[in-house]
Amino acid sequence: MAARHAHLVGSIPGDTPREAMQLAMTTLGPQLRSLPDGETGERRNWIISIIESLRAHPDLELAKEGDGSDYD
Repeated sequence: MAARHAHLVGSIPGDTPREAMQLAMTTLGPQLRSLPDGETGERRNWIISIIESLRAHPDLELAKEGDGSDYD
């Protein structure tokens, strides 16, 4: 069977980049092709600022008010 590899995309739970990378290495070590920093700290919720910026976009209309705290 061919060797399988892991490619991590997005956030990794951890308070610091070091903690996130250690978790990735412990869990997937030999299968990893690259090691991201985990998007920790203030970058943990990076998508929220992008979504919020769409509220002011002139070509978009808000269909339903919400705060992004759940899928409803």
